[in-house]
Amino acid sequence: MRSWLVFWRFAAISTFILLLFVTFWRFGGKPEAPRNPPVPAVNDQAIPDQDNTTMQIDTVDEVEKRKEYLREFWDKMVRIDLLSYKPRDFGGINNVVIKVRNHMEFDAELILVEVKYILANGKVWKTLTVPVHNIPANGQSPRIQIADSPRGKTLQMKPIGIVCKGIGIEQELRK
Repeated sequence: MRSWLVFWRFAAISTFILLLFVTFWRFGGKPEAPRNPPVPAVNDQAIPDQDNTTMQIDTVDEVEKRKEYLREFWDKMVRIDLLSYKPRDFGGINNVVIKVRNHMEFDAELILVEVKYILANGKVWKTLTVPVHNIPANGQSPRIQIADSPRGKTLQMKPIGIVCKGIGIEQELRK
């Protein structure tokens, strides 16, 4: 009888200590995840904040230089975020959701995103081109659901085309 009393007392104390440990570990001061690196600006200077990526431009010459830079390096100013996807156990990908971010000072009428489904051996199984319309300046697209695939383990995504009349690109494709 006495041994059971000792056992339950020990079990209660160890459970209490375990709960304290889990509570402090779970809700203790965790450091925040690092922010994504800022996108480079015209003179290879970092843009200070993701929320404010506009540059102060004073003269018409600077505006034209900025537009020329954006015409050449627009693909560096567009970011594609993979919000979620679910790989299946025996191959295949379900529930692919992406978001496209425009870090330019001009609205993008159309951005073409190339999505590659990669097999476990590293070969490309399928390639899709997804059009994303009307992305505001320094803004983002709504969530975009991509087609499921019966094969593939990972995804590769990159911007391959743009229509941005604000910087003078009617249609440009890059592969």
